[in-house]
Amino acid sequence: MGASHRAAAVRGDDGFTLVEMLASLGLIGVVMAASSSFLVSAMSTTHRQAGRQQAAQLATDLYEQAQAMGGAALLDGQLNPPRRALDGVDFAQRVTVTRCWQSVPSNGDTCLATAPSGPAAALARIEIRIEWHGADCPLQACVERTHGLVAAGATEPVFPS
Repeated sequence: MGASHRAAAVRGDDGFTLVEMLASLGLIGVVMAASSSFLVSAMSTTHRQAGRQQAAQLATDLYEQAQAMGGAALLDGQLNPPRRALDGVDFAQRVTVTRCWQSVPSNGDTCLATAPSGPAAALARIEIRIEWHGADCPLQACVERTHGLVAAGATEPVFPS
């Protein structure tokens, strides 16, 4: 009787059975597979957004540079940005500057291509376009755009309030 009692006590200290080990490994495998697909998706999204963020920063930098130059210099064609490569991605920067006029007082008018009959402020319209090829735009170039107005003269126009 002593030997069977000892065998029962030893049987509880044997550890995990093969079936328990296979079940736990299978469960870990399922959890890891689900986690890895989420991780791959998140990394892909991060990579796509990195291109957009870099393009937006380039556009902002170029716009600030254009504002610092002033409208008169821009209309003379003095801003000619080069292509830039960041993190292995080639970004083409295009700047279009056109003269336009805005009525004084403005009343929310858009900038007109021809001078209005009344008093008007001469402005330079800056349009910036950044293009690059990325995974999220496989058929055509990805594009980031920004635009704004700068005084065309040496001084900023003053609008009555």
